Amino acid sequence: SETTKEKVPVTPDGWKAFGDALDEIRIWRWRSDYENPGVCDGTSWSVEIALGERCMASGGSNNYPLASGKPSGSPDPTPPFRRLLAAVRGLVGGREFC
Repeated sequence: SETTKEKVPVTPDGWKAFGDALDEIRIWRWRSDYENPGVCDGTSWSVEIALGERCMASGGSNNYPLASGKPSGSPDPTPPFRRLLAAVRGLVGGREFC
């Protein structure tokens, strides 16, 4: 499929809500790598965020962060990861993203 780029205006309140969501899921504690070598087929993900003075980069393959920041060891997205997706969706006005 083809990727398209689009500029999405975000209000100050939108940025605040996004930052609050990131703090709630403790994204700043996430590890840089969440690999699950026991699963050969599945989903890979990555995220890079710079917000104010904070920045982070994380990614994984068939493994997701728990609320503690530790890996779940499961190929199923965790509540913190699903909350991240919801926060990004809110930031971009409900648009699909990949």
